[in-house]
Amino acid sequence: MLPEPTSRTAMFRRQAAALIVLAASSVHAANIEWSEGELALIAPYCIDTMGWKYGDSTNNPSPRAGHWVARMGPSFWHMHHYCAGLLKLKRVKRAPSSLHDLQYRDVIGEFEYVIRSSTADFVMLPELYARIGEVHLLRNDIPRAAEAFE
Repeated sequence: MLPEPTSRTAMFRRQAAALIVLAASSVHAANIEWSEGELALIAPYCIDTMGWKYGDSTNNPSPRAGHWVARMGPSFWHMHHYCAGLLKLKRVKRAPSSLHDLQYRDVIGEFEYVIRSSTADFVMLPELYARIGEVHLLRNDIPRAAEAFE
């Protein structure tokens, strides 16, 4: 018979399992199941980004994608990560508090992906930096929040 894991070991296993799930789920927004209620809480353009109900910029794009690309530019095609980050942020509240920091870092990663992949003149950059700052505040990381807000 195996010995019972210590609370530290059990916590490590839970965090490792959560990391595996989060890593697998952050590949594309469409790989995570979102409820219609959750989708109703995000920006209207999110459903038109890659991988939600439609394909990408060349394979089965949303019929409204042209409208959003005209407003945001070609960086619109990276916004599915921003939208996934917003929904993941809403789910943090339902997760055990021991996983919050890990989940907050996953959300920041989604937002930072959009920044790295977008053009320097992308109109959504101020929004992305503001959201990153807000998440750092939730993590009580004031220096990084201030950096994001600058």
